[in-house]
Amino acid sequence: MKNNNLMLALSCAFMMAGGTAHAEEYRLAFSKSEQIEIIVNHANKDNWCRTNLKLEARYQATPNPEGLARLMPKIGQLMQTQCPQATEVSWVSTSQQGTQLASGSSSATTGWALKATPATQENNPATVAATTQAQEPAPSAALETQNELAVAPVPEQIKESPKQVEPAVPVTNETTAAIASTPENKVEVEVEKNVTDNKVASVQESPDKPAESNKTIAAEVKAQPEEQSADTALPATPKLAFEVNGWKPNANPKEVLKAVKLQEVADQNGCKLLVSLENTSFNMDYTLFQTEGLQCSDGFVQGSGKAGITRSDGQTLSRKADYHFANGLGLHQGLAEISSLTPVAADPNQQHVWLYLGEDPEEKSYYLLGLKKGWGTTPYGPWEMTGLDIITEQNEIFRKQNLIIGQINKALAQHPWLQNQVTRLDISFFSDFNLGLLENQVKGKLYSTYLSRNQDWSTKKIPAWNITSAQGKNYLFERDELKKREEARLAREAAWKKQEEERQQRYEQQRLAQKKRQELYNIANKEEKNIQRFQAFETALQNKEANLLAQNLSGIEFTPFGRSDYYRFMNDRNKDVSLLVRINKVDSKTAQVNWPYPLELNSPTELEKGWYWISGKASMDNTQADANKQPVIRVAIDSPSRLLKCEQEMCKDLESPLALTRIALKNASWDITQAQNVIKEYEEAKKASY
Repeated sequence: MKNNNLMLALSCAFMMAGGTAHAEEYRLAFSKSEQIEIIVNHANKDNWCRTNLKLEARYQATPNPEGLARLMPKIGQLMQTQCPQATEVSWVSTSQQGTQLASGSSSATTGWALKATPATQENNPATVAATTQAQEPAPSAALETQNELAVAPVPEQIKESPKQVEPAVPVTNETTAAIASTPENKVEVEVEKNVTDNKVASVQESPDKPAESNKTIAAEVKAQPEEQSADTALPATPKLAFEVNGWKPNANPKEVLKAVKLQEVADQNGCKLLVSLENTSFNMDYTLFQTEGLQCSDGFVQGSGKAGITRSDGQTLSRKADYHFANGLGLHQGLAEISSLTPVAADPNQQHVWLYLGEDPEEKSYYLLGLKKGWGTTPYGPWEMTGLDIITEQNEIFRKQNLIIGQINKALAQHPWLQNQVTRLDISFFSDFNLGLLENQVKGKLYSTYLSRNQDWSTKKIPAWNITSAQGKNYLFERDELKKREEARLAREAAWKKQEEERQQRYEQQRLAQKKRQELYNIANKEEKNIQRFQAFETALQNKEANLLAQNLSGIEFTPFGRSDYYRFMNDRNKDVSLLVRINKVDSKTAQVNWPYPLELNSPTELEKGWYWISGKASMDNTQADANKQPVIRVAIDSPSRLLKCEQEMCKDLESPLALTRIALKNASWDITQAQNVIKEYEEAKKASY
């Protein structure tokens, strides 16, 4: 143990001694996967951020221009959080020996894409030979400051996790003690050159006292299993190359923010802010938006500071409060590290937006961080985190606890802020963004859980997430239950519908049977009355009653005065008549009657000369005159059953019960036998219904 500590202290002293030969420089970031170190020359941790930023990309292995091209957009995203005024940077790339290989620039307007100067393209032998540097970089890539020594973080040992970058973070002396207490771990230590010549001399004069160097050297120890994913990757650039059940995030952040009804206003410096004025009654002509301690980049307010609202007369409309602004949007101060994330979705009804964390094309999953406007009607917000929402097509994996835990850990690994700082978090998985998130329907949800952890107040550190069980709400099983209940409901509904149809069918059958019985009853009742009339005629004839035939006839009344039938005919009226007539002339269309008065008969059957009983509708035809030069009276017979051919003069042969009944009924086809059969049928149907 003592030998290990002694060797470590000597190694640190050697690196500090070698580092004093270099100019002042600041290590901005290091990518383990690409083996590229990003350096800001002639700067330290306090003054490295500037408008015209110049970077040096040092290859720690074989020159890798493709890796630098992949890395530069992530450096640009780092700029948005740590140096927002740097919207464009120039760079040079150098080899392990310090040879300059290429140069170029990158800017926010082009998505921080790598743009190399043609004259200094990498892998050009003539260029490489002509551009060399005298200085040798220290093996530890140490960083020198003026008064104190800081340690840049060392990349964690991980699997082939693509394009991971670790921003440089100062470490306190509390981590130094970990060197002696963890000899069994694999330790990587990087020491930044930030010591004066006197401190270096004191280390060189007493190399056998490594413990004293701990007073000035802060060393960070990292011992991490290789299978653990690195949690310090920069925010990923949204690709949005696939859909999840028909939904895809919006690639236009301006459209997303516009959807939640945010308006652009300017502060006292003319820098724009995004505010919600929907629930306010401000008169914008006299409203002043004031900010303190904020920066302005690309025309929008950036960084942490205060913001408030006053009226032109000095009245405070909204007291100044602390916010962290990202492109004009006021976030809660605790969300400063995620301010560079891109808005990709919104719920306009709830003033809810989602930021892009990452995506997995193979699993078809999008990782989103939800933000919602807080503090009631305050126009600035602040916008606060609602939770981590994942939209995925991986439905069935949420039936197994180990797979659920794997999905949760994968979601937490999407941003270092989730791993290192968040202590309370709602995580939800959805199969359908619109149904699950916007409409809050169970059929669009998969799984949700709440995670929490407490800071260790003795060490002032937040422990790692320790997820050993899945105790959240599983909507997948709930959807199964809902599906079963829905199927049962549909089955009950189908059974009820079938029963209702059968009931309706029985009712219809009963109704039709009742209707038929009623019709039979009406016919039978009518026929019974007809038979009674037949029997009455039989009795009358047996009693030799006179004028039975004449009593059942109805003719046309002719009177010189009053409103007779003839008068009504003259006024376009008609009358139903039942007459005994004598036809004296027949042509192709009509039959001429000369008794009891001139008539013309229109019949559906051909008539002959002689005596008839007829029944029809009589009317006057003013367009045609009879032999007496009077308007013709025409009788229309609509059915063969409305006439009877007589065999005797004056139809004496019709004075029988059957003929008299037929004339009385105005139905020459009536038959007593048929009438009796109808009555019998009704009686049988009546018995069958009981």
